[in-house]
Amino acid sequence: MQAQIAQLPNIADLLSVNEFIQLGSEEIEDDNEGADEYEIFQQVVERYRLAEEDTIKPADDAVNKEEEVDIPISKAIKALETLKLFEMRQEDGSEVLLRALDQADRRYLSKKHEGKKQQTIDSFFQKR
Repeated sequence: MQAQIAQLPNIADLLSVNEFIQLGSEEIEDDNEGADEYEIFQQVVERYRLAEEDTIKPADDAVNKEEEVDIPISKAIKALETLKLFEMRQEDGSEVLLRALDQADRRYLSKKHEGKKQQTIDSFFQKR
């Protein structure tokens, strides 16, 4: 095989397999001799961490907007029903997931009804 490789054009300074495997020019320097695992870990982190300019920071107003958004309970219930319908139509739909969605749906429905007060029929005829 080495003879076949030697016949290929544009190949200079052909190395034998043993020379390729044991390159003398590639000596590994062990700077960490005597270092404990924590020091080695710190050196790896220092070498490969992202520079500050390489990280993407979210805008402050975007973070505040996400925190301020209040999702109506009726919208959450509708989303759960859509997700349940999607999961039921899957060939490999998960029974465990469907039970969890049903449980969440019941929870939010009861919360929705807790907020309502029963009123007398007279309140419908009063002027507001």
